[in-house]
Amino acid sequence: MTKIIPIALLGLLFTACKKENNNPAGPDPIPVEDVQEIAAINQSLGWKIFNKEHAAKPDENILISPWSIQTAVQMAINGAKGNTLDEILELMDCKDCEVASLNQFHGDLTTMLTQQSGQPTLTMA
Repeated sequence: MTKIIPIALLGLLFTACKKENNNPAGPDPIPVEDVQEIAAINQSLGWKIFNKEHAAKPDENILISPWSIQTAVQMAINGAKGNTLDEILELMDCKDCEVASLNQFHGDLTTMLTQQSGQPTLTMA
C-alpha cells in the first residue's frame, strides 16, 4: 500500500501538468523532449531517495518532492566543480549531462509547472 501512494502522486503530478495554449501570440511552447528528460532525471533521483528513506524507516509514511530536491541539487550543480560536480551528476544518473543543458531543462520544467492554466496553481517559496 505504501508503494502505491507515491506512484499515484507522481502519476498525478505528471498527468495533471498539461499546457493549454489559449493565447497563440504567447511565448513559444516548451519542447516536450526537454521536459521529459528532466522529469526522468527528477524521477530517478526521487526514487533513489525514497527507497533509501523507506529502507531506513519501513513502517513510516514518506512524502518527498522530487522537483524540490532537483531544484536544490540544480543550485548545487551550478556552484560545483571537479569531483564534486562529477559526484552530483552521478547521483542524478546524468554523468554525461552538461550543466547548461540541465539548467535549460530545469527552467523549462519550472516554467511549465508555474504558468497560468486556469487549473490549480503551483507556487514556490
